[in-house]
Amino acid sequence: MSEVLKLSSELIVLSLISFTRIIIAYIVCLFLSIAISYIAVSERRIERIVIAILDILQSIPVLSFTPAVMMFFYGLGYIGWELATLTLIITGMIWNMIFSFYSSIKNLPEEAIELSKSIRLSPIRRFFVLDFPFSFPALAFNSLMSFSGGWYFLMYCEMFSIGDIEIKVRGIGSFILSTTEKGEIIPAILGFIAMSSIIALSYFMIWRPLIRLSNIFKYEFEYRETKNELSNYEKTIFLTIEKLIRRFSISDFLNKISSLIEKTHIKRKTITDILYFIILASTATIFFLLFSRVINLKLEEIVKVILSIFPTIIRVLIGIIISAIVSIPVAIFIGLRRDLTDKLMPAIQILSSLPATALLPIIFFPLSKIKYGVEINSVIIIALSSIWYIFYNTLSGVRSIPQEILEVSESIRLSMKDKLRKIIIPGAAKDIYVGFLTAWGGAWNGSFVAEFINFGGREFKLYGIGSMISESAEKGNKDLMLFSTLVMASFIAIINLLVWRKILEKIEKTK
Repeated sequence: MSEVLKLSSELIVLSLISFTRIIIAYIVCLFLSIAISYIAVSERRIERIVIAILDILQSIPVLSFTPAVMMFFYGLGYIGWELATLTLIITGMIWNMIFSFYSSIKNLPEEAIELSKSIRLSPIRRFFVLDFPFSFPALAFNSLMSFSGGWYFLMYCEMFSIGDIEIKVRGIGSFILSTTEKGEIIPAILGFIAMSSIIALSYFMIWRPLIRLSNIFKYEFEYRETKNELSNYEKTIFLTIEKLIRRFSISDFLNKISSLIEKTHIKRKTITDILYFIILASTATIFFLLFSRVINLKLEEIVKVILSIFPTIIRVLIGIIISAIVSIPVAIFIGLRRDLTDKLMPAIQILSSLPATALLPIIFFPLSKIKYGVEINSVIIIALSSIWYIFYNTLSGVRSIPQEILEVSESIRLSMKDKLRKIIIPGAAKDIYVGFLTAWGGAWNGSFVAEFINFGGREFKLYGIGSMISESAEKGNKDLMLFSTLVMASFIAIINLLVWRKILEKIEKTK
């Protein structure tokens, strides 16, 4: 009994340590998302490059960032290990937050923009009174998704290795991964229970109030949600946010910085030219360094990696199609009924936060015994790696539709089919697009888990770019791992240019 109590207290401490890491990572992600989004919208040519780079980076598995992260931080000792872990958590959280804020400020209502210009709002004040409040509803849902993403890849961030070099920090993620590898089922299950408990608690204490508050910031014809409909705890959070927005928007220090920027003799075009040069130079340098490692590979290895992209793309497409078929109808159904959101979101957040390896004993064990079971399992893992991006963004889009429009559709007895075709899908199109774009990255990110599995002392490997990355990382073959990542990134860039960019242009034309 004393050992159970000791283990339970240890798990609570480990969960709180991991929770602290994820909160710190989230704060960093929030500031970076805002900064990068403003850089992206500063000029069209910069926007094209930044968004293309982000499209690629969000698709790269966490595992592929480890060589650079280890090289940069490993020599700093345990502090370096903590920074490495934090950096990897950020790579699993940040992308959909950037796309969410960027998409929001790109789609600000024209009348609001004109009003801000007519009253000559400074950039600082515009952020606090227009950009941030307008983006808050979508950002709240995507923050919840990012938080879940941080937990999803936590095990691979707190305990990772390249060849013989291993980094392991204290936390619930490293505890679960190490106990799973040792075959200690009971401690691993208790670890999952502890992690699920803190995820559920964080939803009720942080994300549920913020999502309910997002209704207040929703852009509508008529004010709907009032502070009287909130609990005392939610009112406290609302008043705190309101006070911070008011204080920062009229801050003498921030307004002095804003006026100093406006008065500077450096023209806006000069700043964007410098940014453009830095982005191009950085991208060229990274590709040059990657190419310098590729020349060490054999021809057969290069051919094998290039061909491995095709089986993975088939699995990714099937996984995303399954995700969309399941998540979009459910998100629309829940989004149209706000009472269901409050009831179901705690369970949804726990499910979306559980890593794919948590399902291996439940799903993979029976599937591994049947023909093509490993293939089926890989598609399931890829689908689970992408489904929540589509779900959360679709839910956010549906909830952002003005309530008056939905009420009018009810009063004229519009059929569900017409409501979907004329109101819901067009109204949530921008958010659904962001969902598919981030799901595309999430699916590729999940391929390294789906195609290379160690379970019960046996190795299950499928031919694909994901398994090439995982296997080369396990063997310490950095050159092969970097080249596999480069091939994946190049392929994703082509698809983004030919498919996703065209879809975005079509959505913008129909605005």
